[in-house]
Formats: sequence, structure tokens, C-alpha cells
Amino acid sequence: MELRLIGLSHKTAPVEIREKVAIASARLEEAIKFFLSAAEESRPEIVIISTCNRTELYTVSESFEASEAFLENYFEIKLADFEKYLYRYSGLKAAEHLMRVASGLDSMIVGEGQVLGQVKTAWQTALDLKSSGAMLNSVFNRAVACGKRSRAETSISAGAVSVGSAAVELARKIFGDLEMRQALIVGAGKMSEVAASLLKSKVIFVANRTYARAEELAGKIGGRAVKFDELDEYLKTCDIVISSTGAKHFIISRPRIQSILAERGGNPLFLIDIAVPRDIDPRVGELSSVYLYDIDDLNSIAAENLRARQAEIPKVEKIIGEEKENIIKWQQNSTLRIKKLSSVPAAVISL
Repeated sequence: MELRLIGLSHKTAPVEIREKVAIASARLEEAIKFFLSAAEESRPEIVIISTCNRTELYTVSESFEASEAFLENYFEIKLADFEKYLYRYSGLKAAEHLMRVASGLDSMIVGEGQVLGQVKTAWQTALDLKSSGAMLNSVFNRAVACGKRSRAETSISAGAVSVGSAAVELARKIFGDLEMRQALIVGAGKMSEVAASLLKSKVIFVANRTYARAEELAGKIGGRAVKFDELDEYLKTCDIVISSTGAKHFIISRPRIQSILAERGGNPLFLIDIAVPRDIDPRVGELSSVYLYDIDDLNSIAAENLRARQAEIPKVEKIIGEEKENIIKWQQNSTLRIKKLSSVPAAVISL
């Protein structure tokens, strides 16, 4: 039995592929239970990390067969159609990759802080479902430690860096000064909150399916909550729309935008879609005076961010090397190679 990883990310697959295998946080337990119900091993181990930029399955198994079957059956896809986007790692290479993810080195926005929380949440969910045993506990324990050390001992995460902050930076590149612009935030999750907190616009409207969440976020950033079913009224007047919801399907369609353009008087509408799956039909970008950007369009911002943090990368890689050595020592001291260590308690997540 060996640690195995199969996945895809922003480095290997465009957003239109990633969104087909994305798992919303509310469905993570369901996905793990689906895997466990189909597994042939008596005590299967799995942790699933699914974010806007990656979906990765970490398992302990003899082969990749169970993970491959899960991808095909849970998402109802043909794996052959996704083969060129997938990567597979085993053993220490899989562990090292996880540490690069947790430290922010593998992120689109290098050094972003949100991913460490996502790794911890993925692990905690697996612990709650008893799908993370000795091997995965050991590896995720070291990965979380690596992520915390990277941020404490280096400047890899200095300043506000995230997909949300990159979206705001893109808006600034488009408009320059945002103070006289009206902005609409669709969704009230973490990325929306980051984006909203960094916008310095004349007016910021916040729309969410749950109005109370819109009110909560609007209160934090001095904005104004609006009802989700009144979205069109604000699409008619706002200059910038940043959308990040957990919807499975498009919430802003081409016909919807087409119907409001006449009332905008030819004023350009800039839409920044940072959701995965996407919130906005890509055909919206074909409309006159509409400028649509998705999460993959943040690459230019990501490249600038990478240049600013280049000097910190070797420091983080040194930490990864040290934590990898800790895993090797654990393997060597384990009487059954990398197996059957007593489970790490859930409290370890609060490291």
C-alpha cells in the first residue's frame, strides 16, 4: 500500500475542464462517502482537496484504479477525455506535491494564504469521516506544518495575496482609479469577501442567494446588500462585477446580459468571474461593450506576483525539504513501513 495522488490543477487544465470535476465544500462529505462505498479495501484512506484551481485525490492504495473509478463515476465523465490534464504521483513525490500546495508554491497566486485553510479543511473532513488513517495523517500533518512554517519563516505570503486580491488588481488595471466606479460583488464567500474588502469603489453592492450573508458582508466593508432576484437592476448600473458563488450552473447568461445592455446606454460592463464552476456564460464576452474575464485571465497578475516573491521561493523549498526528511524518518521508524500508526486526533488541525 502506498500514498497516491491523482489530480489536475490550473497548471495542467483550463477552467472549462477544472469546473467539470470541482467539488463544492458543501459536497465534500458526499464525495468521500461515494468513494468509500465503492472501495474494495477494508479500510480505505482518502482526502480530497477541491478548490477553484485544483481537484486532487490523496489515497493509500495498491494502484490508482479506485481513484480513477471515482472520477469517472462520481462526475460521470470519461477518464480518457481528461487524461492529458491529469497528473499522478506516488510515495514521497505525492507528499512533496502536497507540501508545495500547502505552502502556496503551487498556487496560481504564489504564496496565497487561503489554500492552507483549504488543505486543513479537507483533512478535517476526512478525519470526521474516518477516511484518513496513519499514512495520510502523517503526510497531512507535515504538510500543514510546512504551510505554517513557510508563512512564519519567510515572506512568501507578505501582503494580501489571493485570487480575490488578484481580481481587484485586474479591475485596477482596467479602470485605474476605482473610487468613482460602482462595483457589484456576487456571492458572499471567502474570495468575495477578500475582493470586496480591497475594492475602493464609490459604491459596492453585495448580492447573495442568502440575503443575510449579503448583509453581513456588506456591513463589514461599508457596502450595501441587495436581493439576489434584483440582480438585473444593478447589472444595469454597475461598472465592475466580480462573481464568486458556489452555483453548479451559470447564474449570468448571455440572454440576461443582452437584455440589460440597451439600458446601459453603451457604457462598458466589466465582468470578472473567479468562480469554479464558472458563474458567467463565456458567450457573454461576445457581446458588444461587455468585457469578460475568468479566473485563468488572472495569469498576468499571477506572473507579477511571482516576480515579487521569487527570492522567497528557495527558502520555502528548503522548508519543504526539511519536512520531507521528517516523513522519511517516520517511514523508517514505522514497523510496517508507512502504515498503522495510531490516528492523529482531530485537534491536530488547529496546529
